[in-house]
Order: sequence, then C-alpha cells, then structure tokens
Amino acid sequence: MEIRESVTSLVHDLVSAWNRGDATAFASLFTAEADYVTGAGMWLHGRRSIAELLSAAAAPTQVFVEGDAWIRDYGTVSSVVFRWATDPGIEPRRRGVVTCLLVKSAEAWLIDHLHNTDQA
Repeated sequence: MEIRESVTSLVHDLVSAWNRGDATAFASLFTAEADYVTGAGMWLHGRRSIAELLSAAAAPTQVFVEGDAWIRDYGTVSSVVFRWATDPGIEPRRRGVVTCLLVKSAEAWLIDHLHNTDQA
C-alpha cells in the first residue's frame, strides 16, 4: 500500500476509534512509548495512559477529518498534519489541528508523537 493511503487510513482509523470511544483500538495505533499532548495541554506518555484518557472520558465529542492530511515521508519515519472539527450541529463548535510523528513498524505505521492543538 502506498504511504499516502496507509497514513490516511491510519488518520481515519484514529478518528473512528475516538468517535466510538474504543480506547483499545485508539491506543493500538500508537507505539508502546508514545507521547500524546491533548488540546488542553495534558501530556500523556505510553499506550496505557493514552487508552486511559479515552476510557475515563464520558462519550467523546464526535469529530471528523476536515480536508486532506499533509503527509511527509522520510522512509521509516513520516509526519502527518490534519485538521479536525466537531460534527455540524454540535455546540459549541470546535476545531483543531493534529500533528503526528509516525514510525514504520514491521506491520504498519504507528503514532509515536501526537500533538493536538485546539483552535479558538
């Protein structure tokens, strides 16, 4: 599978797992030692902490990927930046930008660093 297809699929799998509130599926998209900085600035380290974030939350706010993801390929490391937004009709309307550093494992691309920036 081409890098653009693989990474775009990863982004959509991430958002889909978030929307379902599926902490196991969400965390499985990260490396074991991944770092995740939330839109509120909380810094989580490790797959377990990332899963706990979603497990502890009430029903997650439903979001979608807005536009195309920007992908840069450096061989076994890639970066992706994408915008997200809450579904229309959800108030207050929220948007943000996610930046990820991805690493190629034997099986698939995994997120090693994710930084979410909420937009006002």
